[in-house]
Formats: sequence, structure tokens, C-alpha cells
Amino acid sequence: MRLPPLQSVRAFDAAARHLSFTKAAEELFVTQGAISQQVRQLEEYLGFKLFHRLPRQIHLTEEGAQLAQATTAGFSCIAEEIERLTTIEEAGVVTVSVLQSFAVKWLVPRLGHFRDAYPDIDVRIHADDRLVNLRTEGIDLAVRFGSGNYPGLVCEMLMRDESFPVCSPAYLAANPELKEPADVAGHQLLHDATTFMDHPHAADWEFWLNGVGAEGVDVSRGLRFNSGDMVI
Repeated sequence: MRLPPLQSVRAFDAAARHLSFTKAAEELFVTQGAISQQVRQLEEYLGFKLFHRLPRQIHLTEEGAQLAQATTAGFSCIAEEIERLTTIEEAGVVTVSVLQSFAVKWLVPRLGHFRDAYPDIDVRIHADDRLVNLRTEGIDLAVRFGSGNYPGLVCEMLMRDESFPVCSPAYLAANPELKEPADVAGHQLLHDATTFMDHPHAADWEFWLNGVGAEGVDVSRGLRFNSGDMVI
């Protein structure tokens, strides 16, 4: 038997699940009129009604309910098989989500050694500052700056972080001497404006000054970058 147009079957399946042409249209990113037309085309193809159409609602006919069970099972079977095949295709691939600055300055330079040790594993790097959902986004592991308190995940500390001011010798030779922490207020400052989820001010000059006991120093001026590798 020749199958009806898949587009019409998909429209019917969405409408049957929602019992609404409007919600089906939202799911498939088309207009309500398009859903209605595709369902009518399917009904004409089959030779019987699939819905009872009332002024403000629709109901499945007996034939429509039987077809809906078949389409739901069919599309579920297709989705499961695609997921299975994708899993097989992805074997030997590790997807890592990391901060961009960490990827550029630490991880990428070490990938060559990893490839030498594990030539059969392909690594995919996703540079991202947000807290990703490992399960829904297909990510195997993530590296983040934070406390490690992430419910539902196994966390291990890679290294501790230290904050301290740096400058080039040429800059220091051409500018006023730095004798104590508060003296940075009179210098050209570079600001790392990277937003860390657990510690939103960890890279701020204010954070460092408060840590060394120099509070109340105005360090609001200077150049700002939203990535640590650009600051460097």
C-alpha cells in the first residue's frame, strides 16, 4: 500500500496528541491553517474523517484514535532507533565543555599528548561559560570555575586558583612605583569581566583588594574583557 504524505501524517500526529490544531501548529512551527489543511488532505487520502470538529475543540473519531495509536508508536520507534544509531556513531568520541580561556590557555596545548596516548578517541571541545546540561546537550564532562557543588553530578577538583596582580617590566619602569596594594588605583587596569556562576566577582580587582585588606579603593576605570585569555 502506498503511504500518505509524511507531512500530513506528522500534522495529524501532533494534532491528535494535543487535540488542538493551534498547539500542533506551535509544535511544528507552522500556521494553524496549514495543520488543518494537511489533516484534511490526509482524510481525503484515507477516505474517512479523523476528527470531530466542534466550534472550539476537536475530538478523534474512532478511526482517528486507532490511527493515532499507530502514528505515536511509529514515530517513537523511529526516534528510539535514531538515538541508538547515534549512540553507536558517537562511540569513541568525548565531548568536553570548558571555559574559553581555560580551553585556549590550558586544555588545547595539552591535546596533542592526549591524542598520542589515546589515538582512537576523538575529542570535541565546546567553549561555554554557562552551566550546561550534560544529559540533554550531549556533553560527557565539563570543566568549570566554582565550588564543585553541582547536584546530580560527580565532581573532582583539578586545581586551586590564585589571584594576584601582574604587569610587564616595561610598564613598571615607565609608571609610578607600586609600594602597596592600594597603589594600583593610580595605574591603567585590565579587568577580567568573565562571569563565574559560583563566584561572580572572583576576577574583580575589588575581590583581590578586599582579600589583601585594602578596601575602599576605586578601581572602576580601565579596559574590560569578557574572557580571561583576552586579558592576558
